[in-house]
Amino acid sequence: MFRRFRASIGKNVKNLFRSWTTLSIIVIGPLTLLFALLIGFSDTGFHHIEIGIVSEQSGVLNTPFVRSLENTARFRYYETTEWERCIIDVQQQDLHLCIEVRGSHVDAFYDPARERVSLMLLSEIRNAVEKHKEDLLRTQTQNFLSDVGNTASLLDKSDEFAGRLQGDLDDAEDDLQLALQDVQQAQTDIDGYIVTLRQRRQKVQRASTELDRISRLDIATARNSLDDLDWQLRGMQTIAQNQQNWVAYDAISDARADLTETRNALFRAETELSSASREVKNVLIEIDNAIVGLQNAKTKLYNAELKIRNAIDTIDDRQKELRYLRQDVQNEKSRLGGIQNTDVNQLVRPIELKVQQIVYEKERVWQWKGDLAEDRADATSIQVWKRFGSTESLIPTILALLVSFIAVILSNIVLLEEIHSKAFLRNTLIPGSRFAYISSILFTTVTVTFIEMCFFLLASVFAFNLRGFGLSSIIAIFLMVLIYSVIGLLIGFVVKNKTTSLLTCVFLLLISILLGGVLFPIERMASYMPFITILIPMTPGISVIQQELFHSVGFWSFWLHFIILGFYSMIALSTLAITAAIMKWRD
Repeated sequence: MFRRFRASIGKNVKNLFRSWTTLSIIVIGPLTLLFALLIGFSDTGFHHIEIGIVSEQSGVLNTPFVRSLENTARFRYYETTEWERCIIDVQQQDLHLCIEVRGSHVDAFYDPARERVSLMLLSEIRNAVEKHKEDLLRTQTQNFLSDVGNTASLLDKSDEFAGRLQGDLDDAEDDLQLALQDVQQAQTDIDGYIVTLRQRRQKVQRASTELDRISRLDIATARNSLDDLDWQLRGMQTIAQNQQNWVAYDAISDARADLTETRNALFRAETELSSASREVKNVLIEIDNAIVGLQNAKTKLYNAELKIRNAIDTIDDRQKELRYLRQDVQNEKSRLGGIQNTDVNQLVRPIELKVQQIVYEKERVWQWKGDLAEDRADATSIQVWKRFGSTESLIPTILALLVSFIAVILSNIVLLEEIHSKAFLRNTLIPGSRFAYISSILFTTVTVTFIEMCFFLLASVFAFNLRGFGLSSIIAIFLMVLIYSVIGLLIGFVVKNKTTSLLTCVFLLLISILLGGVLFPIERMASYMPFITILIPMTPGISVIQQELFHSVGFWSFWLHFIILGFYSMIALSTLAITAAIMKWRD
């Protein structure tokens, strides 16, 4: 059995390397694919992009927003009336996008037939719009902070003025308090004056009354006495006349004349006393008027006191309001001071997104040469190699594509070559083990593909200066090769026509590539697709290779991936054994 197994391996290896078909699959195809990917993805970015801009302003191409996209695309200007022409150019694929600029409003139109590149361009345009908005916002924020600074200065001046005003109000209140004290003292003095005047009036009035009573009584008594005396003298004069005592008559006449003079003097005294009494009454009236005037002055002083007290209360209220206002001004000054000292970026970009690769930093051979080279040619060569360096992230994808393609096609070709060979019928008649026959084909395919992938991976490690591959990558590659080789054998057993079998393999590989997350992210597929794509062996295999190549993740971190790949391998081998048994029974 072992001799037959070894002979089958030798025959299969000869069949592989003497056919141009298998050589193309094993050597020429992988090298061509690698070279095409290196050339095609060596300089990632946007090239030959044409974007149409529709605007009323002919100088829209010189705006900062458009200039920020000059490195992304070339722009073509359209008048507003040519808007339909711009849309037609997008439909005819002369333009990638049509952008209509209307003031601060931007409308972008794209062709859904080229959705992926259009969405990439729209992402760049969104970034440019956000950058332009950020610049405008930064300018407005700087102006706002400048205005805040000016407002803070005005608040400082207002606080200073409020302080001076509060001091003036304090001084005015002190002056009003002094004036209030003076008014109260004047009221007290007026009260004293009124009391004194009233006392003096009472005394004068009593004295005037008493004097008037006494003088009138005395004058009346004196007048009566004079009248009695005059009557007696008149009687004596009549007697003297009757007696013709002319001497006595003349003496009595002189006495009566003197008495008349005395009566006239008494009348004059009475008249003067009446005048004095009237003067006293006038003085009393003037005293009463003075008292009334003092009372009116006291009333006015009382009203002035009320006004002064109201003014003092008003000043106290204004002082309280002014203190509260100064406190508010100081709080606003503190707040505005904090805003004024705030960095513009904290207001414009409170959350800053910084994107960095977690791939390790490294130096390549051409970078070392670039540090030593000085001439222009070496510098150009360095730039070319750096462009090729951008394809290092495609290594796991390329490796998965090669593993699946070569393993499936190679195992399928080896099996079909064996089935369609002239000696196949003769070999089936010779007693032998079916297990040795299938195992030799599987061993040949897995060994050749595995060795080729290891060489490819080793070359990639040296070319891109990766961290290297270890046991995890080797096991993942081996299990992937084993699974896809078994798949190729299964298709060869079921579909024995070469052309149909190869087309079936190609279609199966296309499904595996499209749904395995190689060319299109699984996260962008339908919500249920992650549960389906986990059935594709390519998905866990790529994950293992990526993590170990770029981040040197430990072996024991991949236990779940290895369990899944091992489970798929067992299912594939079991299915192969069952299929081989069924085919043998049919034969």
